Amino acid sequence: MPSDHTSKDYYKFLEERLQIQKVKFLELYSKPNIEKDFSGLYSLLRLGQEPSDEEIEDATNKYLEFIELEYDETNEQHLRNEKYFIKVFESLRHSQNPIILKKLLKVIKFYIYNDKSSCQKDIIKPDTILWMLEIMTNEAKTEIYLRCLTSATVLQIVKKHEIHFDYQEVAIIRKFNEAFKNNDVFDGDAADIMGDEDDQFGN
Repeated sequence: MPSDHTSKDYYKFLEERLQIQKVKFLELYSKPNIEKDFSGLYSLLRLGQEPSDEEIEDATNKYLEFIELEYDETNEQHLRNEKYFIKVFESLRHSQNPIILKKLLKVIKFYIYNDKSSCQKDIIKPDTILWMLEIMTNEAKTEIYLRCLTSATVLQIVKKHEIHFDYQEVAIIRKFNEAFKNNDVFDGDAADIMGDEDDQFGN
């Protein structure tokens, strides 16, 4: 603070100085599409700071927007963003919100058929299948639709990909048997849901 200022000018001095610093910062770093271009990083940072339900949903929606973009394996910025979104996926897997889980199934479906992506192996793996089987096992019967979508997605994975279970084989088999003991999942209306979802997935 300049020596010729009195204490009563202190707040005004700070306000003016902060405004100058803000202008300099914006000149250096502000870009029109920075949040869009680095949406994976933005989403990951938000999820790492005790996010609200709205921020969790926003991160999920940004992931869906990302996978709807044309996939360009030669675009380094796109690939960098994708790697951030893989970490976002791992974070969102802890959600108990059925709406979020249904959206994550769309992400999995994207990677089932995107053989161009080097990140495919980070999504289509035994650990993901085990997580999906846990959804089928643990979700309340009121979430039959989610369980049916999940089972349909598991079937798509094993139909297209050869999965090596290794040390997780016993856990996966146990969860698989436990999940399919719930035969009522595929009774009545739920069976129709499965048929409709197969059509939606293009099978």
